[in-house]
Amino acid sequence: MISQWFNSTAPVTADGHRAWLARYLADPNDYTFVISTGEGEEAGMIALYNIDRARQTAEYGRLLIGESRHRGKKLALHASRLLLDIGRYLGMELIHLTVKSHNEAAIGLYERLGFGRDQDPATEPGNIRMVFRYDESTPSATFAC
Repeated sequence: MISQWFNSTAPVTADGHRAWLARYLADPNDYTFVISTGEGEEAGMIALYNIDRARQTAEYGRLLIGESRHRGKKLALHASRLLLDIGRYLGMELIHLTVKSHNEAAIGLYERLGFGRDQDPATEPGNIRMVFRYDESTPSATFAC
């Protein structure tokens, strides 16, 4: 079950999900995208949020590939690379995320993308904070898929 990776364990209702999505769609510092299979079928979502233009930072997250039939096709990898390109376009210098320490698949993906582990003392036990820093040598990911 996908909810094992969420911070909240409360059941998600249809109305609650709609309200949650409406909040993010109304926030100018939040970009949420649908992940498509390439054949026009929706497979999941991904977001760049908590965008702080003054500090040039943002948070990566809400990565979700819904149905198991869409997993293992590198959709998360390709969508993540595009999201990092959006971060570059927006002028970000650092993208950060928090992941459950036992979510080995996600940690592997983030490391493959170039995220490194960060020793932030504010990180809650059982979680790992990871960061991605842009510099002149960071290649554009869009065409690296």
